[in-house]
Amino acid sequence: MKKLIFLLLLHLICIYSMAQYVTISGNQFRLNGKTFYPMALNYTVSIVKNNGNYFVSPVHSYNLTGNYECNSMPSCNVQLKSEFDYIVGMGFNSLRLGFEPYYHPQRGLLFQYFPQNQSTDTMRLPVNPFNPTDPGLLTVFSLYDQILEVASAASLKIILLVTGSRPKDFYELTYKLTQDEIDLRNAFLDALSLHFSNAPNDEALMAYDLWNEPAYSLKIPPAKITKQEACEIISNWYDILKGNDPKRLITIGNCGTNDITAFDHTILKLDFNSLHYYPAFKAYEDRTDSSIQELARRRTINDLYWFNQTSFIPWIIGETGYTACEEYGISDGLDGTLAYQATYAQYSLDVVCNCGGIGYSWWAYQDVTFDTPGPKFCGNFFGLLERFYAPSPAAEKPAVAHFRNYPTLPQSTGICLVDYSPTFDANKLYYNRYGYPRNPQYEIERIVKDQDGNPIKDATILVRTYFGNDTIKLNGVVIDYPERDDHYYTHTDVNGKFIALPCPTKYGFVGTPTANLTPYVHTITVSCRRSGSKEMDFFVAYRWYK
Repeated sequence: MKKLIFLLLLHLICIYSMAQYVTISGNQFRLNGKTFYPMALNYTVSIVKNNGNYFVSPVHSYNLTGNYECNSMPSCNVQLKSEFDYIVGMGFNSLRLGFEPYYHPQRGLLFQYFPQNQSTDTMRLPVNPFNPTDPGLLTVFSLYDQILEVASAASLKIILLVTGSRPKDFYELTYKLTQDEIDLRNAFLDALSLHFSNAPNDEALMAYDLWNEPAYSLKIPPAKITKQEACEIISNWYDILKGNDPKRLITIGNCGTNDITAFDHTILKLDFNSLHYYPAFKAYEDRTDSSIQELARRRTINDLYWFNQTSFIPWIIGETGYTACEEYGISDGLDGTLAYQATYAQYSLDVVCNCGGIGYSWWAYQDVTFDTPGPKFCGNFFGLLERFYAPSPAAEKPAVAHFRNYPTLPQSTGICLVDYSPTFDANKLYYNRYGYPRNPQYEIERIVKDQDGNPIKDATILVRTYFGNDTIKLNGVVIDYPERDDHYYTHTDVNGKFIALPCPTKYGFVGTPTANLTPYVHTITVSCRRSGSKEMDFFVAYRWYK
């Protein structure tokens, strides 16, 4: 009898212990025996060194002075806890953040850190993941523990970025994952997951995010990475992490269609997908027009519908956002006004739930000062709080109210309002998101079939249109683009048919033409899954020339 009671108590302790961790059951996250809907905010941290000590700090742009204001781990913990508490007060229960190693062909894996009060002067901390007593590795582990300690105290769950940084000024521009890099990253993930399997406050760690937007950091498709290679890399990372740390979920920050030719969400070995998507504007569109704002929002539903149709595992939004601030406007490249940002926030919250998502993440916590006026300037203003403010009601943008008032466990309020028809229709955004006119002389119609001759629906088609020579003026400088093109994505219908529409000159052209242009489709890339199969996907590129 005593043995039976002991075994029962042991079983209950085990159940209670596992209940503290986020799991997936069917198409729902579970936490403490209840359904859990991750509402995450993307938050940026930096590693700072002061007086020989390393610690994690809020990124310098979150501070009033523009520098790192806390100067030790204890003081930074106070600042982080204050901001994490404010984030919870805005309606969020999770954070997506990370500091991941860079790869250098000669120096191996290194972490970027900043000397105290020098927000732009970066240094590199080397880590040797093959040596469990390596000082750099142990330092990094203590920094991860710091984040978990503060997150746990604030009752926040963490989706942790663990790889995927490839800064242009710090590695050979090959856009290729070499075997040396793969081996080092394998070893690092092995060491990291062993550490987290017994780390203090580890219940705060919800998931590992394996790569942040491969399409951009690897410049797909120039990166010579096949679907099979990408699948093998991710599968190996998954097995390493799960083998050491089965309590954790695993995802990837995927860009959907942009990643489809390599890091294809339909075949990667993951627990859930994390889609990154943003409102889709064209350069020629007038963003002061409310109808254009509505059109950009409606386009996003088609992305969600397609992702939901093709993802065989649960999915969340890993990133979405909208650039807006009081000081700058659409003429500076921002998406729109603060009012439009608030509308987009509410709209995106609702459609994610209605279109099948089981979690949501907004980019980002606060406006930053990363880029000066130029092409990337608009990226400073995705925040829910204005920059140069401490977290306070005075700093909040109107969009915050929608997150604060959003239910903890949202329920679908209707169907996914995709602009779709079973058969191809050029008037439907699912097939023609930018409204290009039919052009029988130059458009290309094809049917995608599998190896048995069965048509494949919902295949993804990348269509590129060639325009010839073009010059544009950027920040007062005339730049020549000798081979300018434009691209968009479409999909096959239930009969496997797609029509590749050339982008009209007036839509794709920014500057003054230097040649007589007749736009024509010059490249079509097809990505799809064999009908009724969960085997490896394939893609094939067709090329037409004028």
